[in-house]
Amino acid sequence: MVVATSFSLHAQVANAGFENWDSTANYEEPVDWNSSNQVTAGIPGGIAIEKSNDSHSGNYAASVKTTFLGISAQPYSGILTNGTINQFGDTITGGEPISYLPDSIDFYFKYSPQNGSANQGVFLTLFFRNTNGDGQRDTVAVASKLLFATSNYTKARTQVLLVDTVNIQVDSFLIMFFSDSNAALNAGATLLVDDISFGDTLILSVKEADAISLTLYPNPVNDYFVIQSNDGQPIHSATLMTLDGRKVKYQEQIEAPDRMRINTDRLEKGIYVIQLEMEDGSSVRKMVNVVR
Repeated sequence: MVVATSFSLHAQVANAGFENWDSTANYEEPVDWNSSNQVTAGIPGGIAIEKSNDSHSGNYAASVKTTFLGISAQPYSGILTNGTINQFGDTITGGEPISYLPDSIDFYFKYSPQNGSANQGVFLTLFFRNTNGDGQRDTVAVASKLLFATSNYTKARTQVLLVDTVNIQVDSFLIMFFSDSNAALNAGATLLVDDISFGDTLILSVKEADAISLTLYPNPVNDYFVIQSNDGQPIHSATLMTLDGRKVKYQEQIEAPDRMRINTDRLEKGIYVIQLEMEDGSSVRKMVNVVR
């Protein structure tokens, strides 16, 4: 069972403001970052990541574009990552080391879809833990966001959501930006990214399952579910969020102190995160699956 509160401790994303760039024979690449240029630079239309003077701060930002690739002019979404892209451009691995799990990731962006398209850019970050030392990594948490059209630099705050609610220790993170959620409909779209930073840490303590015992039922959910504190610890409030961090419901305790019923009859089907605030100030997160 995870009990999470925040304190201020900020790690840094390498070259988070995209001020430093390396030059190759065919293109420039931000230092400490990799891009789809490494795979497609030798193909007509293959330069999708460029240095931009249109920055939020400093001299430069990273420009991620959807291009027409090759003789057949197939739309291709540009990729910018702090990981490693394989030679076929279809797998991203690696990332940067980190010793704590932040509660959010902030960055500034502009996004210009092509020809009035409603498509959006994509931001995704995964936090990992190498449990067995064998190179295989467990996904501990995720942060994701669709990026809407905006002609001015806009701050995007993306909440980090737990996948593993038992062991929240992490050792690496992988950031990915994609110029388009659907490249086939939006060739020519441009995403500008600048000034990436982490929020406060999520971790203060991790209590064993018997320290705070909660039951959530039924799960999957139709019209409602119940949270029961098995050890009688009072529940103060509950916040229900989508996986991209959008809050869809907030409810304070109105029944017995150790029991809360939450209606879901107006929610769309899908996976949600419920964050419970206990009377002692601790927070507990669980996943619920609405199948109605």
